[in-house]
Amino acid sequence: MHVPRRSLRRKLALTPPRAGPSRRRRPYKRSSGRMARQSLDRDLKLLGHPEDEAQRTFVFKDEDHTLGNSLRHVLMQDARTDFCGYSMPHPSEPVVHVRLQTTGEPAVTVMNDGLKNLADICDTLAAKLNAQGATADWPRRAGGGDDES
Repeated sequence: MHVPRRSLRRKLALTPPRAGPSRRRRPYKRSSGRMARQSLDRDLKLLGHPEDEAQRTFVFKDEDHTLGNSLRHVLMQDARTDFCGYSMPHPSEPVVHVRLQTTGEPAVTVMNDGLKNLADICDTLAAKLNAQGATADWPRRAGGGDDES
């Protein structure tokens, strides 16, 4: 049976939207067996069971392996860390999941300390490079022979 396009458009325009659950994911917080999702900021999500503060998964948006591996290394140096690992769910999505399990201290506290330590390391490295007069073209100048003078 052939249905003219015009009548199909009318039918679709008059049909009310289907009722049902929204497909959009919303943050939820329950004390049951489900994971609690808290959106701290647009760039960071915190996943984990609300009753167990020693285990959390931190989701950093707009980040890649650089932050994931560096942060994992710094957190593993902390004596309060039992396990720390990171993953990127999909290569085309710039999201890093950092899983942190501690010896009993809240994972958020250990993560904050790890981020501060990583920032201190970066500041120290930048200060040392600046003290040596390193610039953006430093490797080319130091290598010699490739100068256009």
